[in-house]
Amino acid sequence: MELAEWFIAFHENQMVDYFELDPVAYSTVLGEDGLARVRAWAENADIIRRQYMEKRFAVLDQDVAAIIRTHLAEGSYAVYFEETAKALEEIGKHEAAWLYAKRGTESDPDWQARSCGKFWVELARDHFPEREEEVAAIVLNKWPDPLLEVLLYPERFVEP
Repeated sequence: MELAEWFIAFHENQMVDYFELDPVAYSTVLGEDGLARVRAWAENADIIRRQYMEKRFAVLDQDVAAIIRTHLAEGSYAVYFEETAKALEEIGKHEAAWLYAKRGTESDPDWQARSCGKFWVELARDHFPEREEEVAAIVLNKWPDPLLEVLLYPERFVEP
């Protein structure tokens, strides 16, 4: 419980508002009672911290519906699809992560969709290697970028 109180005090300290502690990362050492205390605090925290904690507790609970609900609560911008895909990957739901990364990539022609496209390629590389080239081609066709191509296909740029 002492750690839970420290965790809460850290978030209530107005001098450190540029990042949050992750209850998923602290879950083992917080234990059931500590997590319950942090959850209770989060319900009454300011809106920004409450939303962050809801997202992270959805991941901790491995609750797919809650992940989708909390991560897409602010709209259907590419950045939220990417966050959703990353959270789903974090809990091992790779097929669902794939779908949300794809949706984010296709959602917009802006830089956020491009970032989501890069994540989609990483997801393919890590979990669906047989589809990596297909995804990379889609992303590169949408955003031709020599640097991205070097990152995706480093072997093409190495002299024999």
